[in-house]
Amino acid sequence: MVKTVLITGGAHGIGRAIAAVFHPDNNVALTWCHRAPDTTVNDNQLFLQADLTQDGSAEQVVKATMARFGRIDVIVNNAVVSRIWWKFSGGVLRACGFGPDQAARSSLIGAMG
Repeated sequence: MVKTVLITGGAHGIGRAIAAVFHPDNNVALTWCHRAPDTTVNDNQLFLQADLTQDGSAEQVVKATMARFGRIDVIVNNAVVSRIWWKFSGGVLRACGFGPDQAARSSLIGAMG
């Protein structure tokens, strides 16, 4: 079954290597902020420029990924700024219909293991 993978900071370095593991057998959405990816986009890829420190940015990334692929199965947070995890995970969970308590609990469980 084809999965949809969303990778923040996925245009270069470790994020790009993670994307290569999932692609071409799966749909891959990558975010980038300052430096555009240096590759061509295939039908099962989506490159999104997003500053995930900005309010609403995570929700926009989720909506664009859902609009393109219809689902998100895996999220890899590889964005450089550590505070992005809190903003991004909360935004993603809100966009997927989770309330603030569920978003906070999920963030803590994800961060703590």
